[in-house]
Amino acid sequence: MGNFYLSVDFLKHFTFRAEYAFDASQNQNKSYIPRYEFGLVSNDINQMMQREDHSFYWMQKDYVTYHQTFNKVHDVTIMAGFEASKSTWNGTQLIKKNFTTDDIFVLGEDGEFVSNSGWKDAASTASVFGRLNYGFDSRYLLTATLRADGSSKFGPSNKWGCFPSAALAWRISEESFARNVTWLNNLKLRLGYGQVGNSNIDTYRYASAMTTMLTPNGTAYFPENLSNPKLKWEASEQYNAGIDFSAFDNRVEFTVDVYKKQTKDLLMQVFTPSHISNNEWGTIQNPYANIGKTENKGIDVQINLRPVVTKDFFWQSAITLSHNKNKVVALNDDTQVLYGAVDWYASFQTVSMFKVGEAMGVFYGYETEGLFENEADILSHATQTGGSTPYANKIDKDSGAWVGDIKFKDQNGDGVIDESDQVVIGDPNPDLTFGWTNTFTYKGWELNIGLTGVIGGDILNWARYRTEGLCSIWDNQATSVLNRAQLGYFNPEGSTSDISNVYLACFSSLDGNGNNRMSDRWIEDGSYLRIQNISLAYNFPTKWLKKCYLQRAKLYVNVQNVYTFTKYSGYDPEIGAYNQSALLQNIDRGRYPTPRTYTLGLNLAF
Repeated sequence: MGNFYLSVDFLKHFTFRAEYAFDASQNQNKSYIPRYEFGLVSNDINQMMQREDHSFYWMQKDYVTYHQTFNKVHDVTIMAGFEASKSTWNGTQLIKKNFTTDDIFVLGEDGEFVSNSGWKDAASTASVFGRLNYGFDSRYLLTATLRADGSSKFGPSNKWGCFPSAALAWRISEESFARNVTWLNNLKLRLGYGQVGNSNIDTYRYASAMTTMLTPNGTAYFPENLSNPKLKWEASEQYNAGIDFSAFDNRVEFTVDVYKKQTKDLLMQVFTPSHISNNEWGTIQNPYANIGKTENKGIDVQINLRPVVTKDFFWQSAITLSHNKNKVVALNDDTQVLYGAVDWYASFQTVSMFKVGEAMGVFYGYETEGLFENEADILSHATQTGGSTPYANKIDKDSGAWVGDIKFKDQNGDGVIDESDQVVIGDPNPDLTFGWTNTFTYKGWELNIGLTGVIGGDILNWARYRTEGLCSIWDNQATSVLNRAQLGYFNPEGSTSDISNVYLACFSSLDGNGNNRMSDRWIEDGSYLRIQNISLAYNFPTKWLKKCYLQRAKLYVNVQNVYTFTKYSGYDPEIGAYNQSALLQNIDRGRYPTPRTYTLGLNLAF
């Protein structure tokens, strides 16, 4: 990989700049499963897989800038340019089995063929853009930008999108009435408007690609996905207002921005009737479409302080605060609901939704209200063990409800727990995101401490569903459920199958009550405070360095991800979006936690 540029000044006021970058990679991956025998566990068929991946990316950006000042007060900068990029990737994979020996790891003539596959794809973009900057007497500022972006991911009639933006600013501190305010360094008001395009989808979604399947008559072809030739750019439109302030020799600075952002023509996969596509693996996938509109409103605050400035000691502090609220404003049909799923198992298919009036990707499921304590409690509760007869729960610890099973709330009061009782049970969007960085210097020493955190933002701990569900013999279970399955009887000599004799019971591996369905049982608070970074450095005195012919020398130790304060039970509360989907945010499927990193280094400048 590499990047380089060329910059040339010409005709006094003009500058031409060309930027180029590339990234090439080739990877080979081999895996081998030998024959083995460990006690009662054995494998008689050895197998080898070999995979190769190749990719190449290049980017070219060329632009010309004109800058001139007229009459000392009119400052004009005009820029125009072109940008293009392309990514290509391909690969192959071959699997064979039943090799003669486990000592030679080569895919040759030996062994039996299992499968082979190959892939190749490409994506390209092109953009033309222009920008005008105008300033009058350093007080009134204007910026206007227009860019047209093209992407190969859209069909012939929708490859291009046009996205304008504009900003105005008034630097009040440069006005004559403010220049005598000695403690004021900068005061500026800003207004802005802009559009940004998004093409973050897989390639060729506007058309229907073909895929293969094996049949008794040979290889057959069928459409991989339903096409949508009208697929086009997603566009975000934002209005913002802000203020920049600094005072007391820039020892106090703050920036505040409030904004309203609307994103329209969302690029999302739509749902179709099951007889057309059920979107399961190995079937025709649902099409992508431009669906509806979302809205974000929020405020961002940046505060920079220098509380202590002396000859030997210096303290600088930076605080960032961000609050954002979003909601789904419209869909193509405002009565439509888009559901998000993370599992092929029917009981855990739907976990989140897009619904007009709700926040994006809210968690959707059943609300719990305790455990069944006795037989009367089960009989008086809404039916949740199958059937549509109100208040008719089946009492059976394998195929029905039992003492210790979970009760789910009857939201509509019809005496039956079914899909109509599912409600919003969590919101993955945080109420506040913040950061706080402090830098202390004393003579040659420098200490930096960085904190980050989130308040609010629920997490679906899907990993707990798999490790605490107690309903599968195929999944290891967590130690948190080690002592959960205990039986107790009022009469130790009585029947163990008589529910009136049981005062505490275990979960059945058959889960007849549906204890592990999507519910607030798996929703947790994702708030956290993280010590993100601590670094300590020493800058050696100049008088020491002269003897070693050095200009600077710095010895430092750094620790990343020091500690996280949180009530979340998973490894890491910083989750993000699953498969980059706005529908599936803050879903923990056993995400690998952020490691703690220790670094010891020495910087030398000759």
